Amino acid sequence: MTQQGRRPSVEDIREILRVFRQTGNIKATTRLLKCARGTVKKYVRWARKRGFLEQDWLPSEQELYKALSEGAPGRGFVQATLETYRDIISSWIKSDIPLTRIHEMLVERYGWTGGYTTLKRYTLPMRKDRGAFVRIEVAPGEEAQVDFGYMGLAYDSVAKRRRRLWLFLMTLSHSRHMYGEFVFSQDIAMEMASKFPNRPVNNFPNH
Repeated sequence: MTQQGRRPSVEDIREILRVFRQTGNIKATTRLLKCARGTVKKYVRWARKRGFLEQDWLPSEQELYKALSEGAPGRGFVQATLETYRDIISSWIKSDIPLTRIHEMLVERYGWTGGYTTLKRYTLPMRKDRGAFVRIEVAPGEEAQVDFGYMGLAYDSVAKRRRRLWLFLMTLSHSRHMYGEFVFSQDIAMEMASKFPNRPVNNFPNH
């Protein structure tokens, strides 16, 4: 559980609500989770206003994230929400995409409302000590980089059950243009084949 002084993540907030529903008591929840009483009171009050404590189940982390993005109870949640995009942001940084562009993509593609300074502070551990490197130039259409970022659990209408959801991300090495799509499989050969149906599957080796 979150320590006092550290900004709570979506997982922390859901755990606060889960324990509070069991105990029905702010003090008991604070003691069990060893977190600040003010933090528990703040998120319990916020959850009551949203109607989360009146239903028979807790909202998922995705539902909590959406609700918090629409109106977080006080300051300090913006940076915590970046944890949701950690894998995506990390892959962009590894692809040498400028931080200013990463900020723009978070805003344009995911509706993130945080500032550039927050993103810069959050990504500092990802960017420091990367060492010197030489960028290898390739011709247009010669190479693409593929990566997957874990996005949590989602319902698969084909399999009729909840499954792990991934963000398939393909970056063209020459132009750095990117293509992203949510998928339920990390089979690179099949994913690439679905994007290029006229090319044989065995021409896309798995890693």
